[in-house]
Amino acid sequence: MMFPVQARPAGLQPTSAAIPLTHGLTIVRDGILLDRGFIDLAPVFIRLLISGAIFMTIGFVAFRYMERKARERGVLGRY
Repeated sequence: MMFPVQARPAGLQPTSAAIPLTHGLTIVRDGILLDRGFIDLAPVFIRLLISGAIFMTIGFVAFRYMERKARERGVLGRY
């Protein structure tokens, strides 16, 4: 995970680019090894925020859906 997305096989690059952890590791790696500042890494920060917001929204919607189904089935109080 500590190597650039471009070093991965072509089929895995889009999947890797969609994962927020990839952007976070890019920020850390480039910030430390290449001595880049915040301005240089701003595009990566933006991609991190966007992908994080997308995954958070998907998670929230999935949670609400599953919670609603659990309430309909009456199994929410069992745990």
